Formats: sequence, structure tokens, C-alpha cells
Amino acid sequence: MSLHRHARRTRIEFDGFPALSVLALGEGTPLLLLHGFTGDVRAWGDLPYRLARTHRVIVPDLPGHGESEAPHDSAAYTFDRLTEHLGRLMEEIAPG
Repeated sequence: MSLHRHARRTRIEFDGFPALSVLALGEGTPLLLLHGFTGDVRAWGDLPYRLARTHRVIVPDLPGHGESEAPHDSAAYTFDRLTEHLGRLMEEIAPG
């Protein structure tokens, strides 16, 4: 069975946050993978698919990267704002 076939790329939007493009696959204990500056989901290569054999893997394009929206307000790029956004993302995709 190919995990690539079962991968789901979706857009997640919350009030006051830019829309995120997110790859979500697998089931089990959630893992959140974050790429580095100027990267996107592709930075992880096949790792999300391998981890999805035993985990729920959530891989967003961070705000302003890849297929995610770029915030117009530079305050959206602060660490506090980003962690708030990622917390909401995890509640939406991997509640528990």
C-alpha cells in the first residue's frame, strides 16, 4: 500500500490567521514536522510518509512559505503568534 496515495493536502483557516496549506497523513500519536526558513513541506522528502506508518503526521507550510498564505502584518511572523497558530492547527487536525 502506498502512503502517498493516502496523503491529504488541505488548507486550514482560522479567524485572524493566514490560511495554511497542510499535509496530513497516517494515524496514531500526532507528530508535527516544521520546515526551516524559506522551506516548505518538500523539505522533509519521504520522511512524513515513513513516519505515517505508525503516527499521525502533520506537516504545514508555515505562513508565507510554500502554498500557505503570506500574512500582510509582520506581527503574524512572531514566535508567539506562530505557536498560537500551530496550536490551533493541532487542535483541528489531531484533536485529543
